[in-house]
Amino acid sequence: MVLTLEDCRKVIYKHTNGKGKVKAFKISSLGDEPMGFLGEHYKLKITYEDIATKEMKFARFFLKTVPNSNPNHMQYVNEMGVFKKEALLYKNLISNFVKFHNKPIAPKCYLVQADKFIVLEDLSSKGFTIPDMDLSLAHWEAVIQTMARFHASCIIFEEQRYATQSYRVNEFYRDELKESTFSPLENHPRYKWALNTSKAIADSMKLVNCENQENQEKIKQFVSKKMLNYTKASKEYRNVITHADLWRNNIMFRQTQEELDCIFIDFQLARYVPAAFDILTTLHVNASSHFLDTHMEGLLRLYYNVFRESLELKKIEVDRVMTYDQFMESIKEYQLPALVEATMFATICFVGPELSNLILDDEDVFNEFNYTNRSKFIQQEFKENINFREKYSDIMMRLISVLDQSQIE
Repeated sequence: MVLTLEDCRKVIYKHTNGKGKVKAFKISSLGDEPMGFLGEHYKLKITYEDIATKEMKFARFFLKTVPNSNPNHMQYVNEMGVFKKEALLYKNLISNFVKFHNKPIAPKCYLVQADKFIVLEDLSSKGFTIPDMDLSLAHWEAVIQTMARFHASCIIFEEQRYATQSYRVNEFYRDELKESTFSPLENHPRYKWALNTSKAIADSMKLVNCENQENQEKIKQFVSKKMLNYTKASKEYRNVITHADLWRNNIMFRQTQEELDCIFIDFQLARYVPAAFDILTTLHVNASSHFLDTHMEGLLRLYYNVFRESLELKKIEVDRVMTYDQFMESIKEYQLPALVEATMFATICFVGPELSNLILDDEDVFNEFNYTNRSKFIQQEFKENINFREKYSDIMMRLISVLDQSQIE
């Protein structure tokens, strides 16, 4: 069993401020549809006695574990180091970040064991859900505001540590912020993943009637020679801890009488880069071209306003951190890497549940999809899945348009 009685005692101690005594606990499945590819997810119900009243109560939590049931996935996660990374992020950084705001940005963390599990608050019992439709403008405004507060949390954390000298979290929390999506090491799974995925994108350009071999070569060259530089801390713009994986399943919403709350989950790919990278990748992987053409400018302005307000509440001058002009310059600079990463994510995030489950359940398919021939699956999905075809065509046309205007040396 992943979780012990002693672990549950620690969870309830934190949940009740030491006023509960554990009587029993139960772990159950969340369902058949995959929530992600880098861990397993469960419900945790703990029955406990209120020490003061002797009343029996129960509390629900969300349990995330390493993929114990699949040795192939376990090896993949261990080689990437992402489970330990997320556990340490929750323990050492995100647990501090959530205290800076009176609005939710991430789930409360109750217990971590870096190589085994993470116990978080059960967001579903608090009314949070993942929408099964395209995000509305109201949803997007909630996403952008949460993102601004999350990014501002990093600045607040840094500024509160040393007011008289420079303090940057990437110098002190290296394991928490180690790059997880791309790797320069040829024997690393994410190096193979990147080459395989960039080739799949290049091969699929013909699916949207683009036979331009120069663009096909550009995408492969950019991923192999340029992309890694953009995942490193910038020397020109202020960096923040970014989520770096905000596709639909990692964003949850709750409608209250007053407003629409938004919260982020799954921080395994987090990195320390300018906020623009996170904003643009999130927008491109989740929104249509028509929506972005109509609302991009307003959403960027909203982001900066909430970012500024979050800092000013903590007596931090935003212009000392990032002026609006600097913010917009960074948006321009990170347009191509963000769109490339979003398109790479689209090759997995846009696929239907049938292929998703096949990738998770079949070791040979998992390896072929990730390392050797993603092109085959993308072309098949494009042919058979109309939802994939429409979304993938849209983001591909955006990418091709930017590649047309880019010089990649």
